[in-house]
Amino acid sequence: MRLSAARRRCTKLVRLALHINHLTALPDEVGACEALQALSVFSNRLTALPPALGRCTALRELGLFDNALASVPAELGALTSLVELWLFKNQLRSLPAELSNMRSLRCSGLE
Repeated sequence: MRLSAARRRCTKLVRLALHINHLTALPDEVGACEALQALSVFSNRLTALPPALGRCTALRELGLFDNALASVPAELGALTSLVELWLFKNQLRSLPAELSNMRSLRCSGLE
């Protein structure tokens, strides 16, 4: 499948579960998933997140725990519909101030 065709299909994707797959990165194309409401990438080997993830503004649940993230991009602050953000079991030392834009956030999972 060509990338443009995959990108068109991705625009209708609502849930994406990629947990426990030994992933080391997410592609920038994840930002094309405009309808995505839940993304689960926990228990992988992610060391960074693409800033394009901030374009998934319909996201309500984002499971990033149990990876090797040292930081998260400031662009995630655009995810104002996010209700659940799970970040524990990473190597985070600080979070960008832009995350304070997430007014709907109820569970931060930073323990």
